[in-house]
Amino acid sequence: MILKGIRFLRTIILVFLSLSGVYLQRHKNTDSDGENLEVISLDTLTNCTTETDFGLIDGYYEECGLWEYDNGKWRKTGNNIEFEEIRCKHNRINGIIEKDICVCKPGWSGAFCHIYDKCEKNLFFRKGRGCTNICENDGILSRGNNGLECSCKNQWDGRWCERLACWRLTPDELHSRRYVNSVNGTCKCSDYYSGPDCLNIVSCIHGKYENGYCKCHQSYHGEICDIKCKVDEPCIQNFPEELLSLNSADYHIPNYFLLFTLFFIHFIIIFV
Repeated sequence: MILKGIRFLRTIILVFLSLSGVYLQRHKNTDSDGENLEVISLDTLTNCTTETDFGLIDGYYEECGLWEYDNGKWRKTGNNIEFEEIRCKHNRINGIIEKDICVCKPGWSGAFCHIYDKCEKNLFFRKGRGCTNICENDGILSRGNNGLECSCKNQWDGRWCERLACWRLTPDELHSRRYVNSVNGTCKCSDYYSGPDCLNIVSCIHGKYENGYCKCHQSYHGEICDIKCKVDEPCIQNFPEELLSLNSADYHIPNYFLLFTLFFIHFIIIFV
């Protein structure tokens, strides 16, 4: 009876967490340094001023602080190759150094050197993919510490959101095995999960499947017993008495929900 109650409780918790938004996806919105990407709108780009960080100078996207405004004109604060390399690396998508100046590669134009002359207006050419938007799969052009890239939604990754990364549909690294990339370019449940949201456990890695959950072998924990326990930390092995304690750190349950959970457990123990 207790095990049936635990299984029912776990189902209720997963549904509630899904509806309450606790099971969040990990959209790509940071750069490789972990800094938040800043969205750039192509439609609202304005000219540089002495008070803006980035903007347009002579039709090209520039870091305004690297220029000086003098007698109605902008001029570079540096006239060396290092200055031009920074411009090409951080503010151009298809820039190249010619005669010590950053210019667009042949065939390319636009504020970021992003428009290809053999594509329709405002379309970007990517080898192997033809003419596309700069960002694929509904990504948004952004700026990070290392230059221009795209903020990506849902299961997409890569500089231009061109790469499928189904682990991004999970809330954190503890649950990364729920989804896997399929051969047809979509996401599917891994062999350890089922259901429309891949929340139902069907098998375990280092443990025994029992009544909808995994009872982990010694030294392992996690939903499917896939995580090696650290020597200096407590290890919840998913035994019934441990599940009843519902370690909030292991299951990532917010404090406000923990009170509801404890009350519900109490109800299950008494009436089931």
